[in-house]
Amino acid sequence: MVKSAKLLLESVFVSSYDQLKNVMIGEFTRKYTSVDIHNKLRERFKAERESIQDYVLEMKKIATLSKEIETASVIRYIVDGLQMRSDFKLQLYCCTSYYELNEKYDMYERVKANEKQSMERLPSYNKIERTSKARCYMLIVDRRSI
Repeated sequence: MVKSAKLLLESVFVSSYDQLKNVMIGEFTRKYTSVDIHNKLRERFKAERESIQDYVLEMKKIATLSKEIETASVIRYIVDGLQMRSDFKLQLYCCTSYYELNEKYDMYERVKANEKQSMERLPSYNKIERTSKARCYMLIVDRRSI
């Protein structure tokens, strides 16, 4: 033991490992308020190169700092941290478990990959030459003559 832990052991009497463990946990465990945890969850976003599994596990790790946060709230924070269109997010907000969230997110990834392949097969509009210029005309109508 070094520094703070050594000083703690010199100031208390322990006769078993369980007592030592409880004293150490009581002394060195940081207490978080629910506001702290909600802020941490709100500020965490999925990184572009991060897998959904890693992201969900990190969010669950933050949530375990408090026993008071429900799974539904954590799932909402997870979905809020995803960079995707809101119509896809709506489907993920309905998830009631982390397993269901992972399944639906995998489905989203497959749909996204299929859309990308479909777009690659379409002809590029940039390659098509336009033969005429688009023009806009303003029609002014005199109501008195009608």
